Amino acid sequence: MLPAAEAQSRLVESTIELLRNNPVSAVTVRKIANASGLHATTISRNFGSMGGLLSHICALLSLRSFERMTAIRDVTIFDDPDFLLRTKLLAWLIAEGADPASFRIDWERGRPKQILSNFLTEAEGAGGPVGPRAAASWVQIAIFMLEGFVLFREVHGLDEAMFRDQYLLFEAFTNALPELQETLGWDAG
Repeated sequence: MLPAAEAQSRLVESTIELLRNNPVSAVTVRKIANASGLHATTISRNFGSMGGLLSHICALLSLRSFERMTAIRDVTIFDDPDFLLRTKLLAWLIAEGADPASFRIDWERGRPKQILSNFLTEAEGAGGPVGPRAAASWVQIAIFMLEGFVLFREVHGLDEAMFRDQYLLFEAFTNALPELQETLGWDAG
């Protein structure tokens, strides 16, 4: 019998590969089992259900992409393959009835807290100190914008020049955070 950790890893990586190449609705238990070389019941044994597997993958892709977000300081952040897949999968799961609150990021603990801390440090270097309130608000706005871009970029038909202009505007707002928080009367410390 295959150890649970290896079975989980095979299921996750096989499913991610299938999701990268197929619509979510076309990725079935049978296809995952075939791609991973495991029996279909391995999914329920390790993740409870297909929904449990997809939710686990969504969380994993979130961590992978957020790890890179603070290091990416150009427009390539909009093409991070894990963030693209995570966002599309998240939208599909919520549309299928998953509880949106179950995907909420806890910015007070673990790796998300580190990401926010890194953002604070980088923003400080860009134009002065940025307090936790402004940083947390801006990170949330950035995530909303990225998620919207991933889901609707093709709908709006942005050309390359417009896309670059929008990124430059976003970067300018990021650099202006110290001044904006002062205007709003938010504490920088």
